[in-house]
Amino acid sequence: MHAWSEVEHDLAYKPLQGELSVEEYSLLDQLNGLVHAGEMALERMQFAGQRRTDVAGQRFDTHYDLAAHLLGHVRDGGRRTALAPEVGAVEILHRFLIRLDLNSPSRIAPYLSGLSTGLVKQTLADQVLESLVNEDASRIRILRSAQAGSGSNSEPEAIGDLFFRFIVEWNDLENRLRNLAPDLDGSSVLQVLARSLIDRGVIGELLYSKIMELRERRNRYVHLAVLPVESDLRSDLQKLEDVIEALPEDQEC
Repeated sequence: MHAWSEVEHDLAYKPLQGELSVEEYSLLDQLNGLVHAGEMALERMQFAGQRRTDVAGQRFDTHYDLAAHLLGHVRDGGRRTALAPEVGAVEILHRFLIRLDLNSPSRIAPYLSGLSTGLVKQTLADQVLESLVNEDASRIRILRSAQAGSGSNSEPEAIGDLFFRFIVEWNDLENRLRNLAPDLDGSSVLQVLARSLIDRGVIGELLYSKIMELRERRNRYVHLAVLPVESDLRSDLQKLEDVIEALPEDQEC
């Protein structure tokens, strides 16, 4: 409706030639009603799909069912924002959940509690992927298989092992950073957390920049279905280990 309102405003108040006629205004009103009716129908379809998949023991038959469930969870949690949340690569998430045997409302529930539609720019699907991989780094291999859309993971063993090591080290880095600021909310976004550590004089700007660069690389590795160059992955792993080594000891609680 927001996009339609912009179109209606431009037609009514910024016509290219002359004023709109009574008939044109009438047509605008008709189109406005059709757009509104279409939105209501889509919302009812989403509700119907969510009710079907929310039945105890029911599985997500398609990625559309999963998308409806994610959007419904955000809506039911009262987390409405000015812009509708972006679902993201829900096809990949659906394949990933099937491989993990978590493809149902009850089994995915623990990973939806932290879904955010506010400052976090990640899509809903990417946030769930993050939670699943952070809980068990070995799942990165299964995720790569889901991204490829195949039944088995065919990437070289060396790269698979490097992926696993990189995710394990990254999780260690995140835990170390959170331990350096135990008074902060454990769900704080990493960028906010790292910036807070700068303000407290715990880390410097250079280390912060390295962490943010590695964070970007990590997100590319996890969310893009592109096989990385082995030498790049080895280099990033070494940089990650160097950053962890440069961190001060955990703060006393």
